[in-house]
Amino acid sequence: TPLESLPLPAGPPDRRAVWRKLYAVVLPVLRVTLRPDEYEKVVAWWEIFLDDDRLVQYDPVFQHGDLWYGNLLVEQSRVVGLVDFEEAGRGDPAQDFVPQLYLGERFLRQVMGAFQKAGGAFDPGFEHRLAALWAVREFGGLAYSIKYDDPEELADSLEKIRKGPILSSYGLDGWG
Repeated sequence: TPLESLPLPAGPPDRRAVWRKLYAVVLPVLRVTLRPDEYEKVVAWWEIFLDDDRLVQYDPVFQHGDLWYGNLLVEQSRVVGLVDFEEAGRGDPAQDFVPQLYLGERFLRQVMGAFQKAGGAFDPGFEHRLAALWAVREFGGLAYSIKYDDPEELADSLEKIRKGPILSSYGLDGWG
């Protein structure tokens, strides 16, 4: 069945508009919580990210939208189900691979290999989008902590941003 014929939410009509809104929400908090050198690095990253045409060039697929290990039901080392379909719909295939990085690059590569073995394919811009979507992911957690005025979540989100690919030594080498 073609994706267009499925009764799925269309997803955000303009991903850049969503990202610009996220940027506007998190930037004031980052300005007062990050060191000046960290803040400048994050702002420079966002400017590149928001202008990157490659991030909106993909063939949409059905995606779960939040495919991290907490949403997988596992029995005897086998995935037997998925939960939390709030973000499901048409979208970038790279989106569902980003959370696999929390279990390490080696794990991600194993998941990607299994996907290809099952007949899946990656377009030429996939890994570039994967890297960028991984980097932007923690800003969503930061926006959540701001919206709900949650100091613990704020501290956790800031720590994840500091340890993430934009500010850490891990960086994005090899990812795009």
